[in-house]
Amino acid sequence: MKFSEGLLFKLVAIACCIIIALITVFGVVACCMIKDQNFVKNVELNENGELVITLTDGNEVNLGVVVGEDGENAVGIETIHQNGDKVTIVLTDYSVYEIDLSGNKIS
Repeated sequence: MKFSEGLLFKLVAIACCIIIALITVFGVVACCMIKDQNFVKNVELNENGELVITLTDGNEVNLGVVVGEDGENAVGIETIHQNGDKVTIVLTDYSVYEIDLSGNKIS
């Protein structure tokens, strides 16, 4: 069976729409199943040049100053690692911040 280009394009577009709809449904279901978890809600650079992470439970983690004049005294993020509910952030000045996404504590 030979399809015209227009028909083939329409079939591919419909298939893509179905796939996107399925991904959306599975995403919503997954979010509903994880209602007691804590997530990163916002990351911002405040007026003091500090990087502040806000979690969905309202807790904030201030990673300190990450900007400086011409890059001097600036601290960047070296690595971010997640192991289960624990997120470890290591900055370029080697300070370490641990965030417990289960809501138990923030250090």
